[in-house]
Amino acid sequence: MMRYHLQMILAVIGFVLLATVGCSREQAEPGVLRVVTQPGGAEITINGQHYGTTPTESGKPLELTLPSGRYTIEAIRRGDEFVEFVGVIEVEHVDTRTAAPVVMSLERRLTPAGEAAQAEEVAQVEARRARVAARFEPRDDGTVIEEAAGLMWMRCAIGQEWTGSRCTGQARQHNWDRAFEVAEETVYAGYDDWRLPTQPELYALTFCSTGLRSEPSREGLGGGCLGNYEQPTIISEIFPDTPTFNFWTSTPHARLNYSAWGVSFLTGHTGTGGRPDFVNVRLVRDLD
Repeated sequence: MMRYHLQMILAVIGFVLLATVGCSREQAEPGVLRVVTQPGGAEITINGQHYGTTPTESGKPLELTLPSGRYTIEAIRRGDEFVEFVGVIEVEHVDTRTAAPVVMSLERRLTPAGEAAQAEEVAQVEARRARVAARFEPRDDGTVIEEAAGLMWMRCAIGQEWTGSRCTGQARQHNWDRAFEVAEETVYAGYDDWRLPTQPELYALTFCSTGLRSEPSREGLGGGCLGNYEQPTIISEIFPDTPTFNFWTSTPHARLNYSAWGVSFLTGHTGTGGRPDFVNVRLVRDLD
């Protein structure tokens, strides 16, 4: 029995020794500098000299044997023509010590071609914005004239206040019937003939910065902005601080007497909602 126990002890010791040797093979030798980039596949330059590329496999290091010293490690991973991922880090390396991997989280950066494309996109957005803004003549009293349409708009939603440059306060929401009453009760900028805009009038205020818009359905639903568009979907220089929510129009649904049309300045689309719903209101009047 004693011999059996002795054999078991020796077997366990042997297993532990083998396991220890096996683990040691997974560890980096002293003097090895290990570099991990996120994402992988980045070209590594150390003190101005190219040293290779990190593995594309997540978390796997590029192993380099270097003498002790201070090193500047630069990493760059090419994305496409417009984007690359870059990083730089300073490390103090000791060639007699086993150290944890140097992990570099790379940041997205535009290439020169990407910067040029972005500048062109910004210029196109500004040109589109300028064309739409040219339709309006802002006034100091919190109104704006849309001459071609024969309309005068409130620059702020009902509940907000005009400060001379922007709209402050919380917009008040009303159901459809109450929105008509609010329009009837409103006296603003010396006028008392304010009304709810029709669906075509309000929808015409939407602005898609990308220049892209979905096709509305045969009934007229949809027609929202596409792509990475700015929000709210309206010219903010003309209508500042517009809530990115729905606004009522005076247009009832043609078939459903419990529904009416509205416009979303979150997405730029038009649709219908239940008349009891509480929704934002912007008023308009016909020019004299």
